[in-house]
Amino acid sequence: MFFLPSPRESKLIFNGIFGRLNMNFFGGVPERLNGAVSPPPTAGFRQRRKKPVWIMFATYILRSRVTQRYYIGHSENVLKRLHEHNSGKVRSTKAYRPWDIVYTEVSETKAEAYKREMEIKSYKGGEAFKKLIFSEGCQSG
Repeated sequence: MFFLPSPRESKLIFNGIFGRLNMNFFGGVPERLNGAVSPPPTAGFRQRRKKPVWIMFATYILRSRVTQRYYIGHSENVLKRLHEHNSGKVRSTKAYRPWDIVYTEVSETKAEAYKREMEIKSYKGGEAFKKLIFSEGCQSG
């Protein structure tokens, strides 16, 4: 018969096999404790999880296949957001479906992506907007 060890027994087995290692949860880098006991978390407070480093935000421009209108937005997942636009979940773009991605620009933070979205919207329809869409450095969809 097979049984699962309790959490305490699992910890003892783990420490016995690998020595006293403290796996850094966010970095994934093991650090030796050298016999020191890590301090308990503050009672009553949960520690906040940090966002993983690989999450990036993007500012994107969509073009309607039907009316040739443009839509500018930002998102953490551009392909998922495009699917939402094309499936009618976004009220402002529902009437002009289907949409294609014509430009994307990656930013490190949501605030930077939003700032860039506002900047692009400020010159929407002008020469700078056309230059941005038809530039060779953009990623086309």
